[in-house]
Amino acid sequence: TIADWLPADWTKGPGIEELTFRQLLQHRSGLNGNDSSDPYELDDLESYVSAGINPADKFFVYQNANFALFRVAIPYLRYGPAAMALIETLLYPLVDRASVISILYKDIVRDYAFAPTGFVTADCAPHDNAATRLYAYPPAGGPGFANGDWTVKCGSGGWFMSTVELVGFMAHRRFGQTMSADARALMDSRYLGWMAPQNYAWANGLYGIYRSHGGDLTYDNVLPERGLDACIMEYPNGVQTALLINSIGGAYAYQCAELADAYDNAFIVP
Repeated sequence: TIADWLPADWTKGPGIEELTFRQLLQHRSGLNGNDSSDPYELDDLESYVSAGINPADKFFVYQNANFALFRVAIPYLRYGPAAMALIETLLYPLVDRASVISILYKDIVRDYAFAPTGFVTADCAPHDNAATRLYAYPPAGGPGFANGDWTVKCGSGGWFMSTVELVGFMAHRRFGQTMSADARALMDSRYLGWMAPQNYAWANGLYGIYRSHGGDLTYDNVLPERGLDACIMEYPNGVQTALLINSIGGAYAYQCAELADAYDNAFIVP
């Protein structure tokens, strides 16, 4: 359960004491049951936790709050509640809680998930002078959108990575030291962080289960929107791929469905 790894002064609403990490990773938490597009800053997450969960809502609904809440839990898991309370007390005069937790989360993920690869330099803020801009498709004629600093809301999104870094991280997850064999097996068998085949048709490919995770970001309230589509996918034979599309609104299907279709059609069947 996740409750012990949240700030002690947060009000835990109904059902939060029974909320598990598995339910968050499978989007079956019932948390924030009617909204998947909020920025998920610390105040938002605290309000969702204090509101609690209706057990009847604990079925699959994709919600960014599920992953965003790990931004809070991971520092508590790494350092422990007592140490976190001390860290926050010492730093509050200088930095607010949202910044403290976000910076700790970012550094832990970089140390444990990205640094072991030796080449992934992901951050929650732009770190490339030629960072990709996001557009609408068909083109609206306006400038591309430049993402800003996501540090205080990183988790459900916000990691700045190239396509090469994405697929390289995937390869390291499978063959390197980022995860143990037992952890990989648990992630794969229970679809922890993967889009499960019972929820997404493209995960049931012609040649087996295609494990994937996709995401979309849009930045305009009027059409055509500017934004980003992204997907990582691992095929049954171990081949891995990543796709980033820096323009929203094309005639293509959902990006993960496109990757599944590409694999299905890559074989010559006698």
